[in-house]
Amino acid sequence: VKKYKETVGRNVVDNFFAAAQRHDKRLFEKNKAAQKPVGHIIGFTFSRGAIEEVARLRLKESIIIDLKKVSEIVPYGNPPKVSLSAEEVEMYKYAFEASAESEAGIDFFSWDFDHNPKKGFQPNVVFDKEGKQVHKLAPGKHHVAVKAVDKLGLEGTDTMKLKVGEQ
Repeated sequence: VKKYKETVGRNVVDNFFAAAQRHDKRLFEKNKAAQKPVGHIIGFTFSRGAIEEVARLRLKESIIIDLKKVSEIVPYGNPPKVSLSAEEVEMYKYAFEASAESEAGIDFFSWDFDHNPKKGFQPNVVFDKEGKQVHKLAPGKHHVAVKAVDKLGLEGTDTMKLKVGEQ
């Protein structure tokens, strides 16, 4: 099972092409001769290599493989666009505000006040309906992230770096 937004690469096209030839040779040759697709690959996104290989097969070998994006089949919308701002309200204490736009409407926000991009999003606050938090930070450098989840379950994230107590 592919994750949402995982890119389909050249290797998938190569494996699909080999499997299509093996599975039903007669149908493969019939579709090739009729200039019909020998099959369809469905994915969220396709790498440049996958697109180039499909084009090469069509031009050089008259083999059509149809690449279909999930969004062409199932309208799932776009992930929320999120922006994060912060204002120091007293020494070491910050008011954070997230705003997000989504066609489906925002369900909730989650906050990671000690964000480490290598470890991924690890929320300290979950199910914030307002998108506003006041949080005290120790002196030093901080990476803060906010995630907005819309009513379709799609997510958008914004991050910011802060230097607390440093000039």
